[in-house]
Amino acid sequence: MNRVRTIRQTASGAAPALTLVGVSVLSAMISIFDLQLWVALAALLAAVISGAQVISREVLVPWRKKLAESATVRVASGEADRVRLSGNAVQIAPKRWVTARHLVTSDSGDALVIKLRLGEAWMPARVAYEEAELDLAVLESDAAWEWTAKAAYDPLEPGCRTLVTGWTTSRRRVGRFADLRATQEYTVLGPVEPTVLSLGGAMPPPGFSGAVVVDADSGKAVAIVSAFSKGDGQGHLPGLDELVAVPLSCIPDEHRHRHN
Repeated sequence: MNRVRTIRQTASGAAPALTLVGVSVLSAMISIFDLQLWVALAALLAAVISGAQVISREVLVPWRKKLAESATVRVASGEADRVRLSGNAVQIAPKRWVTARHLVTSDSGDALVIKLRLGEAWMPARVAYEEAELDLAVLESDAAWEWTAKAAYDPLEPGCRTLVTGWTTSRRRVGRFADLRATQEYTVLGPVEPTVLSLGGAMPPPGFSGAVVVDADSGKAVAIVSAFSKGDGQGHLPGLDELVAVPLSCIPDEHRHRHN
C-alpha cells in the first residue's frame, strides 16, 4: 500500500507538466493538417523531445530519489546476544545490499550477527564481499525488500549536487531510538578519485554511516557514506566539513547483483 500511495503522489505532483506535454504534442499533430508537412513534423519532434525532458525531470528523477530513500534501511550488528543499531544499508539489487564495512565487521575478525530492518521486521544478512581499505561491504539477505535503488557506477564531476539520506540514531529517551530519517544536501569536491567521493556540507546527524548518496540530477544512487571529517584545514578546502563516501563503482561486477 505504501508503494502504491507513493506512485500516486508522484504522478499527481507531475500532472500539470504532463498535461502541458500532452497539449504540445496534440497541437503539433493538429498542425499537420494546416501547415506544410515538414514544419508540422518538426513541431511534433520538438514537442516529443521537450516532453521527454519534462517527464524525466518531473517524474523519473523524483521517483528514483524515492526509490533510493526507501531502499535505505537500518542495519544492526554484534555478537549473538548483543546486536545493536550501527547504521544504514541500501539495497541495489534484490537481496543485495551495500554498507560501510566498519558497521558489520569486528576488529578481531570474528563474524558478527547482522540484521536488516525491513519494515517492522528484522531480517538476517551476511557479508558477501568486503574491502577493508575502502570501508566497503556488500551484504546478502534471504529476504528481498520491496524497494531497490537505481544504482549508477559512473563518477560524478566536482560541483555536482548530491542528496544523502539515512536513518539517524537520535535518542528519544534513554535506551530508545527514534525512527528518524534525514536527508541533507552536499556538493562533490574535487579532484574526484576513483575510490573516494568527498562531499562538502554540514555535519551529518549521528548514525549516518552507510547512508545512500544520490545524484540530485539523475536520482540514482552513486555511493554510500563511510566517514565524516570535521573542517580543520586538512581536507580539500580549509575549514569545510567533509563527508567521505565510497563510490558504488568500487563494487566488483560480480557482487552488484544477487546470483541465485
